[in-house]
Amino acid sequence: MELKKTYARLRQDKRTVAGVILLILLSLSGIFAGFIAPYSPTIQKRELFLAPPTKLHFLDGNGNLHALPFVYGYKMLDPEKPLYGEDVTKPCPIHLFFRGEQYLLFGLIPCEIRLLGAEEPGRLFLFGSDGLGRDVFSRLVYGSRISLSIAAVALLISFPLGLLIGSLSGFYGGAIDFVLMRVVEVFLALPALYLVIALRSSLPLSLPPDKVFLCMVAVIALFGWAELARISRGMVLSLRERGFVTAAVVLGASDTRIILRHLVPHLYSFTLIQAALSVPGYMLAEVTLSYFGLGIQEPLPSWGNMLALATQDLQLSTNFWWNLAPGVAVFIAVMAFNFLRARQEIRCTFCCWPPGPLARRERRAYPLRYVRSEQHSQRACGPQPGGARRRAGICGVAAPRRYHHIACVAAPCICPPGARAKMHTLFSDGPLAVVTKAQTCVK
Repeated sequence: MELKKTYARLRQDKRTVAGVILLILLSLSGIFAGFIAPYSPTIQKRELFLAPPTKLHFLDGNGNLHALPFVYGYKMLDPEKPLYGEDVTKPCPIHLFFRGEQYLLFGLIPCEIRLLGAEEPGRLFLFGSDGLGRDVFSRLVYGSRISLSIAAVALLISFPLGLLIGSLSGFYGGAIDFVLMRVVEVFLALPALYLVIALRSSLPLSLPPDKVFLCMVAVIALFGWAELARISRGMVLSLRERGFVTAAVVLGASDTRIILRHLVPHLYSFTLIQAALSVPGYMLAEVTLSYFGLGIQEPLPSWGNMLALATQDLQLSTNFWWNLAPGVAVFIAVMAFNFLRARQEIRCTFCCWPPGPLARRERRAYPLRYVRSEQHSQRACGPQPGGARRRAGICGVAAPRRYHHIACVAAPCICPPGARAKMHTLFSDGPLAVVTKAQTCVK
């Protein structure tokens, strides 16, 4: 039922649906890059440098209709421009699940089956070829794996760090809050882009690709947590005064449990919106580093170094426009993430939790204990027998000072004549539905 409601909310917003579809397609293209790309990103065919996109045909020269498309081989007309034509005497059929060069599926499984492929001497250049005769579409698909994975891994590192530091600062306050926020302000005051470029340029350019990947992730994540920490700290400062946090403290929950189970879930909606804003920034940081030659190096493709090759010559970018395909891919990816955060309803779509299972879970986690507030004790129950002194905590157990308004006594409520004691079940105002019980006198 909840999945149906979520799907109905998503379907009502066409921009959100478009963003989700685009992100799914980009993610699948990166995961299955070897299967989707017709060729390896490093395979060169120098005699077909800067070749235009391949034209797909269904009618041959004799007017015969073919069920599957086919291509013609390239024919060089002018090697100086360069200018290509089609060799109509050599039709080359296109096959699904074509056996091509070997690659590693998921980086582990050797495989030779590709989604599309053309028979020799034809070449399936869907987006043309670059200056070295490499397929632009294949390099674009493989480049999405690097650009998106760096942004995703940097997000997985910076966001937990920002949530942790912000939650600790807001929950404890005092000296901890002062020290952590001064560190955050230092990171926010630094020019992130220029410092990222400076840090990466200080490392040798001859690093292997795996170390370059780790360095870029570390450098990008280093400056991505500060803004999230500052905003989450302000939210936790407000949330810690809410009734459900007070009830959790009275019921004996530890600080770790309160932060992880009661405060952090309230930050999920903000985290989703902030993630939709941060991933494009991380991706653009990787593209910028690779564009300036400080990121992934040739021959491995990334959207940044592909754009660097396409824009190194004005004639190359104007006459051979298909080499600018990585710029279009970056634009589509950024717009897809902006479509996701365009409507504030996304917070309700993903973060409104069903109360039933969570309430049952909390009942198992916190045994029900009989507590009553100091107001109830003074107004309804009157003085306690034997001069029992009311103390903060659960039946005499001391509680932190900031929760001094909670009081509990071990003795039962003594009601005046004509009144009886009634036990009330109280639910907190948070999404985790902490259950407590209070005793009052009613007539």
